[in-house]
Amino acid sequence: MKKKYRILVSVVVLILSSINLSAQNFNENIKERLDTLQSITVIADSSVVRAAGVVKVDLPKMQHMVTALGEGDVIKYIQTMPGIAVGVEGTSSFYVRGGNLGNNVVTIDGVRLYGYGHLLGITSAFSNDIVGSANFNVGGFGAESYNMLASHINIVTKDPNFNECEAKFGVSNFMVSGYASAPIKEDKLALEVAARVSPLSLEYEMGKKWVEDKLTLFNNLEAGVYDIYSKLSYKPDAKHTVNASFFYSVDDFGYGDINVSSYDKMNWHNMIGNLEWNCNISPKWSVKTNASYNSYQSGQTQERIMQDKYNKLSITSSIEELSLNTAFRYKISDKWNLKMGVRVTTSTFNPGSSQEYASASAEPAGKSNKTENFLGNLYSELKYSNKDRLQMALSLRGSYFIGEKSKYDEYKGFEPEVSFNASARLTKWMGIEATYDRLVQYYHTLEGIPLGWSLDMIVPSSRQLHPETGIQYYGGLYFKLAKDHRLSVGAYYKEMTNLIYFEKASEFFGQQAMSGWKDFINVGEGKSQGIEFLYQKSGKKLNYKVAYTFSETTRFFPELNDGKEFKAKFDRPHVLNATADYLFYLKDNKEYGANLLLSYQSGNMESVKSGTYPGFVPGYDVSLDYYSGFNNKRLEHYMRVDVGAYAKWKKPKAIHNLQLGIYNLTNRHNIFSLYYDVDEDTWKKVYVFPIMPSISYKVEF
Repeated sequence: MKKKYRILVSVVVLILSSINLSAQNFNENIKERLDTLQSITVIADSSVVRAAGVVKVDLPKMQHMVTALGEGDVIKYIQTMPGIAVGVEGTSSFYVRGGNLGNNVVTIDGVRLYGYGHLLGITSAFSNDIVGSANFNVGGFGAESYNMLASHINIVTKDPNFNECEAKFGVSNFMVSGYASAPIKEDKLALEVAARVSPLSLEYEMGKKWVEDKLTLFNNLEAGVYDIYSKLSYKPDAKHTVNASFFYSVDDFGYGDINVSSYDKMNWHNMIGNLEWNCNISPKWSVKTNASYNSYQSGQTQERIMQDKYNKLSITSSIEELSLNTAFRYKISDKWNLKMGVRVTTSTFNPGSSQEYASASAEPAGKSNKTENFLGNLYSELKYSNKDRLQMALSLRGSYFIGEKSKYDEYKGFEPEVSFNASARLTKWMGIEATYDRLVQYYHTLEGIPLGWSLDMIVPSSRQLHPETGIQYYGGLYFKLAKDHRLSVGAYYKEMTNLIYFEKASEFFGQQAMSGWKDFINVGEGKSQGIEFLYQKSGKKLNYKVAYTFSETTRFFPELNDGKEFKAKFDRPHVLNATADYLFYLKDNKEYGANLLLSYQSGNMESVKSGTYPGFVPGYDVSLDYYSGFNNKRLEHYMRVDVGAYAKWKKPKAIHNLQLGIYNLTNRHNIFSLYYDVDEDTWKKVYVFPIMPSISYKVEF
């Protein structure tokens, strides 16, 4: 691919402080706590250089967001940032600077979370109650970020309370949550537990007589959705901390009628166990080591009667990983810091494993695609920080990967990676920033229709599927326009190679699965370039931001579209998100506010037939569909308005939080997908989210 070197500008939003609103110190006056929250949100010292390529999620503002679920989450907050295109409406899918959905990585305390969506992606798979901080990295990646081409959402869980007990209980449209933390031995040993469960099946049974005729696709809906998190922290002395954590999430859905058409099941399961040790060896040296086990499974099962015979087909994909990571940190001076580390990961993949049952009691016949893989990373990061003038970091990674060990398609390879970021304050009101990345991704995602859902498969690199690689540049300017006003503007350019296209995604659940997914893979390239803009105003009462992206994303696969370049499916030239938060009242242990979100995006691309032409089969005249090209039609633009209000008030023994919202206030029917009506000979659109009221209530003890 011909290299294009351009001057590019990166847009990174203003780093906002993240405040954890917990019920830890009830002796404090709530007015003082709320005032502290507001003052921290407002302060943005222009003399401090911001880090390039990273956004720190503002947790209080995230909590106030209006969503279909009734409460905000980290990914919904990130979807309002520049450079982000949203996939299917209302879900957690997001596309960063032209990358694919599978080019993003979400980690919890350094361990990758493969299935990060709940309720078909309506919300994140982890509870807000466990989040201590969240960073969103889009360039100039740190040394410990790896195996991705687009972005890294780094979730760090909060520590349990070592001094007193605290508890929370919450309920929203589709989720009931609980959280508890308590010291086992004061200042030494503490435990926290969080859990959520969705009452969706119960809600469906209660309301199906009113909506059953409108939800024919999901007749006889059954749903089992929940997640559990626990963390045990031990501090034997001032230098050492040991954390043992466990995370488990389940999404199981069933719907349909075997006597009418079919009964379908979909599932996603995550399980993570993580043991972490932190040690401050000396004022200059520290070390962090964590050992983790990670299991992810997704699948779909279909039962139907075919020619008066029972038939059942199950397709599952799974990943099991064992990982050991050790990072040393050395403080060279007040301004220079060095990090060095090594990570070793062994994994077992079983993508697209299928089982077919001839009867309900018969033994299954099927195919397994199990492979063993190894990934080793050696990394280092040198960072300089002079907060009032310059920040910069250089990260180097060397990765050795063995894919499909001892198989015919075994792959062995070493790839270097490099990331660089720099940010400098030129004047009191202006700064400049730039990042560069050369990245490698060893796991490919085969995305289904419309997003893949459980048909998404994650597969390792092999002799046939080499690692995906990407190079991206960006740079830009940021300004302080007035006391509380900030502006940043810039552009990026990205090239990607060894991207994959799974041509049988829409037909995968069927006999094609039995013949092997590798037969339907195409390998190609991608490009993306865009201009990003962010304007922010921060104040004691009114806060708002406007994020706009103008971009173009293309794909090129030699064996597709007659070898011509075509628009990527989620190429959205214009993306505009405006959010506002207004505080009406803050005193007497009470807080009342309102918020607004306006989202406009160009429609995504679809492949639709351009016409028909006559064909001939011996004995028959047939009409054949004609397609002018891949992704040849841009759908209608996407637009949504959400409004909400929130209230917080303190009673002697508890703090209460209430949020009310209206999702999709204008009841716009945004396109979810298209289908072709044979009887009417026309394309019709499917939409999922009409106007939806939402409510969320949480009490903290």
